[in-house]
Amino acid sequence: MKLVLAIVRKDFWRLRWMLAVWLAVAALRLGVGFSIIFGVGTDGQALARWLQDIANGLMVLGLVFTWMLTALLVQEDLLVGSTQFWVTRPISGARLLGAKVAGWLLLLWLPAVVLTLPWWLTCGFGPWEIALAALELLLWQAAASLPAVLVAVVTNNLSRFVVWSFAAIFAAALLPGVLMKLSDDRIIYNFSDSPSLAVIYWTTAGFFTAWVVVRQYLRRDMPQPRAIGWAVGGLLLALMVGRVVGGLQGWARYAGAQWSDWHAERASGVSLVLQDYYFEGGKKSLDVVRLHSVLELRGLPDDLALDTGDGGKQTWRWPGLPDVTRGVSHAARWWANIGDDERGVRSALGRIARPKPDEETVRYEAQRRAERFAKAPQIFRRAKQVAVGVEISEELLGPTFTRIKQTPPAYEASVRLRLMRPELWAEVPLQAGGWHSHAAHGFRVGALSKIDPDGPADAKHYPNRTCYAPFVATLAEFFWDTQPMRSWSAFDWNSAGLFIVNRVGGDMWRQHVRSGPALTISSVSIQRSTMQVWQPTMRRGDAWVPRDPNWLAGTTVAMVGFREEARFTAVVKAERYEPAK
Repeated sequence: MKLVLAIVRKDFWRLRWMLAVWLAVAALRLGVGFSIIFGVGTDGQALARWLQDIANGLMVLGLVFTWMLTALLVQEDLLVGSTQFWVTRPISGARLLGAKVAGWLLLLWLPAVVLTLPWWLTCGFGPWEIALAALELLLWQAAASLPAVLVAVVTNNLSRFVVWSFAAIFAAALLPGVLMKLSDDRIIYNFSDSPSLAVIYWTTAGFFTAWVVVRQYLRRDMPQPRAIGWAVGGLLLALMVGRVVGGLQGWARYAGAQWSDWHAERASGVSLVLQDYYFEGGKKSLDVVRLHSVLELRGLPDDLALDTGDGGKQTWRWPGLPDVTRGVSHAARWWANIGDDERGVRSALGRIARPKPDEETVRYEAQRRAERFAKAPQIFRRAKQVAVGVEISEELLGPTFTRIKQTPPAYEASVRLRLMRPELWAEVPLQAGGWHSHAAHGFRVGALSKIDPDGPADAKHYPNRTCYAPFVATLAEFFWDTQPMRSWSAFDWNSAGLFIVNRVGGDMWRQHVRSGPALTISSVSIQRSTMQVWQPTMRRGDAWVPRDPNWLAGTTVAMVGFREEARFTAVVKAERYEPAK
């Protein structure tokens, strides 16, 4: 152990200045993150984009430094040639390998974790999230270092290392594209859609690379071409493994094997009932019709919210005729109608009462709906409104839909649902500013500006009395996260939602952040957007007027988290599938 530590100290002393520059680059990138979330670049989109370009450039520079530092760390004790110090002072290959692994952990990973710790704490990470983020940092550092180690152990100086590195990078970039051209279907799958597949892919490639490195340390006799050949062979095997596993995953996803009920007994009082349907399209007999089935949810506790699961199916049955069954596909989706009620969120916020409807406004909106229906009753008809429910959207051929209208069939659907418990994490006045973080989520709202107080000139029926506020949010984002949650508007067991709340008027609605993550820094994705706040209006005569001129003064932004309580499959059956009268 003393000899191992002596080699580590020697490597640190030789590389101390380059290590300092590498840590400075990492600190600058974290500084960009701090600048964005604490307000620099929040109000100016041009400045924000400039900071994003700087952060991306620093990331590339950091990878280059990691690559070079790894090579220098290995070549401090060369394995190829006749000038190595271990020739005159023998050190076993295993001990030398252990010293280099310890040096890599102590010099290239541990300082990066310590440097990044304030960033994780600022973004609301707890002990579990910090452990996951440190593990992800380890994996990314290993992914950047292993190829450098492979080239460094079979070269005898830095210049040859650089030449072979360029050749390896070029081959790694070219090989997948060539293989895709030679194959009829995709060999390289979208890893963002299947993180577990990416883990299998890189694990296979990394295993062969590590095997070559370990063998070279233990035997020190593998020629450079053979070492590169083994690495290329490992990459090819990884591609084949990825192809097989990708096909199996696609089959499992189609079969719905990922779903399983969990604490379904907590949803024993919850049921679904078919209420109505409406359709879009179908002007001609052969047109594709988008059919929407509306299912009402009954028995939902006041302190819970509804979310949809993954998959399900619906079936229409006629006596003596073939059944029509449709599952969830790219053309069909489950949609949880939580926006019209959201009793669970209101309960988490202190049981806010819903605003009382204004009679004159209700009459005006009913008149407008009647006018739209009169213009195109055959093309579009809205279904009966339900307080809380699930809407299933499916595309059917025109003849199938015609049969449904002419002879109402029996109907059955299985719907996968989740019950979520909302929890209030933070609530601040709309114009308060400042950074607020909780449970690996954070947000900041900038100064409110009344850019469009009267709405666009052409919106005579429903003008937008809209105010705007710059907005920054952070989310924990890990490479292996299988959830497609990249927005504050998504439900998930560890996700959060932002809500505009006015307790006096009883108004509440979810604030959607539709843009994707603008930047990811050390397991934290940063989103910048503009928060739109619609002031409630009422119909008075021929004009829309604000319901409360001082409404914005009492408005807050609430960060609400959602914890999964139950996962269950609800079955809906109806003897006749026909629209409500």
